[in-house]
Amino acid sequence: MPGGHHPRSAVEHRSEVVRVPQLRFAGRNAHPHRQLKLTLADRWILSRYANCVKDVTRNLKTYRLSEAAQALYQFTWHEFCDWYLEMIKPRWTPSSDGSLPDAKDALAAQVTASRVLDGILHLLHPFMPFVTEEIWQALPRDGETITTSPWPKAKKAWFDARAEEDVAFLQDIVTAIRNMRSEMNLPPAKVVSALVKADGDALALLEANRAILGPLARVGEWTLGPLAQRPGVAASAVVRGVEVWIPLAGLIDVDAERARLTREVDKALGDLEGTKKKLMNQDFLAKARPDVVQREKDRLELLDQTVAKLNKALDALRG
Repeated sequence: MPGGHHPRSAVEHRSEVVRVPQLRFAGRNAHPHRQLKLTLADRWILSRYANCVKDVTRNLKTYRLSEAAQALYQFTWHEFCDWYLEMIKPRWTPSSDGSLPDAKDALAAQVTASRVLDGILHLLHPFMPFVTEEIWQALPRDGETITTSPWPKAKKAWFDARAEEDVAFLQDIVTAIRNMRSEMNLPPAKVVSALVKADGDALALLEANRAILGPLARVGEWTLGPLAQRPGVAASAVVRGVEVWIPLAGLIDVDAERARLTREVDKALGDLEGTKKKLMNQDFLAKARPDVVQREKDRLELLDQTVAKLNKALDALRG
């Protein structure tokens, strides 16, 4: 599979993440989805799963194995593992004060995750027959072997374009906050505050999904609404017209961070100027291999982006 993950270890680890809650809610996984109260995250992953089943099945039928593998990889690792399992962890994990999660909500998350994982193992089976059989045997299942169990079907009721659109917006918010944290050199585990200037449907969506957004973005306190204003010293981003800020006062040594960024800007500008001169050198362009010239052009573009990001971070520290 593409992407640098070791397929066996990755699938086994994520299967174990789902298996533990399955044991906790043993005997309940026969509930049909129509009897469960599904959250936005549940509806989203079922819709993405239905699209994955459709794409993988079509590509396998037409012997486009690479396309089938790519679609399956994208869904399994980037949507199910990176996003959905992280979204639902709080729904089956006791809170910091020891209180247990809502049983019905935890059951909906467990049933949805289990059903999608079972489908993923079936879709992976043509590519990883022995590994998927071994994992499938360790999970609650119907049948003796994955080889003879039914191939997944994309249920029409699972396709939900609105859920996909809403979650895409929430993902963009989380990604923007993660990028701001990275640009400002904030430790990944550091919990921050965030202010979001939004109204209408965007505000309603954010309000309804604080429980998802907080752990994903490592935000402990939200200020949401049309009257939210930028703090004095803050990192900022704009997501689909919605303004997002992370207050930086007290989180970093502003003077030290400003000095660090200034040094990085100076270095990047020096590298940028050197690369420009190289690409203006006709002797270099005439003698260098095309791939070497292209590499320098790519480096120039990357340095341009780096300088822009560093200057944006510096602007945030000027207040």
